[in-house]
Amino acid sequence: MASLSLVLARFPGLVEQVYGAGVGPRIARALSLATGWFPVSVSWLLFLGLGAWAGVRSARAVARIRRGELGWGSAFKGGGIRLAGVVGLLLLVFYLFWGLNYARAPIDQRLGLVTAAPLDVKELRDLTAHAMERTNPSPGRPT
Repeated sequence: MASLSLVLARFPGLVEQVYGAGVGPRIARALSLATGWFPVSVSWLLFLGLGAWAGVRSARAVARIRRGELGWGSAFKGGGIRLAGVVGLLLLVFYLFWGLNYARAPIDQRLGLVTAAPLDVKELRDLTAHAMERTNPSPGRPT
């Protein structure tokens, strides 16, 4: 799927037509409805779940090794294959639900906006300093 995403990145118009204007908004809406009420990142929960799953599987494998039912090599090989399968499945889900957005055309092109030349370094420093001052004002100084 990652390879497909790299290929599709060369055809942003096709991705925009099929994914961006078709399936993508429906997927985003469904995910928003399913997870918007939950105040925690779903990806963080998946990460914790994957860690717990790996921990339980590892503990079971160590117990089997201690009982003499399994060798270290077989445990690592089997665990590695399972872990690779789960990670592959998660990557597939990521690319289908969200990752294809990386293959879409930039937002300014999609919205037909004309972008100005990039800011020069001095202008960017001044803007950053202004934003920092407004965000973190000096004590005793009004904002």
